[in-house]
Amino acid sequence: MVAVATDALRGVTSARSWESLVLHEPAEAALGEHAEFYDVVTAHNVLEYVANRTGFARALAGRSRPGGIVSLVVANPVAVPLTTAVRTQDPRALLGDLRGEGLRLGMPGKHVAAPPVDTTAVVDEIVAAGFTPVGFYGIRVFNEVMTDEHRKHEPGWLTDMVEAELLAAEREEYRAIARHHHLVFRREG
Repeated sequence: MVAVATDALRGVTSARSWESLVLHEPAEAALGEHAEFYDVVTAHNVLEYVANRTGFARALAGRSRPGGIVSLVVANPVAVPLTTAVRTQDPRALLGDLRGEGLRLGMPGKHVAAPPVDTTAVVDEIVAAGFTPVGFYGIRVFNEVMTDEHRKHEPGWLTDMVEAELLAAEREEYRAIARHHHLVFRREG
């Protein structure tokens, strides 16, 4: 996944405008050793794979310059049963999701179970580190439950879907069922 992201970044920006860090547990210790500071720090769908999620989030946020942005995306555990029901129509899998047996992470055929990310704890940790929340969005509200993959290739479909997703992203009722939550913070001056 890092190689795919690196190749994609090379295609749209110069190599000096970004840096990819591959961290191993304990990830927050490795971040503490890294001396660079950045205007934008992202961890999209990363916290689910880290043992000490709040410690990692705080250490990651610490790599942001004053006035910089931290962008986190985490799976929304409330959306997991809905997605399972629509996509698999398997009541046993749905019951497992509702009983809180954990998120299934990873690539198809290589799933691992993980407890959901406690977004409240992550937000509290980052705010305590001197950051102000500036955005809380829902991502993949509608696209996640659309099962006709062929329609997604029709002309104009993507543009219309992005518009619909953006309209729903900040509305609480849709954010509550979105597949992912996007948290954005700004480091105080």
